[in-house]
Amino acid sequence: MEKDPDAIIRKAVSGMLPKNRLREPRLGRLFVFEGETHPYEQNIIKRYDALGKETRLDPTKVEA
Repeated sequence: MEKDPDAIIRKAVSGMLPKNRLREPRLGRLFVFEGETHPYEQNIIKRYDALGKETRLDPTKVEA
């Protein structure tokens, strides 16, 4: 972990992906950033944690 902290995240994500030919290209698109800041801040449209609202549907209120 001290030598390569990204390896823990990559191994966890790799275990969640299907074991087929698409696995390696998908892992190639994975970017892991240190800390909370990253260069894609301007691309985020909504931050659900910053809205302060419950974003999940309440199953008791959904009409059939």
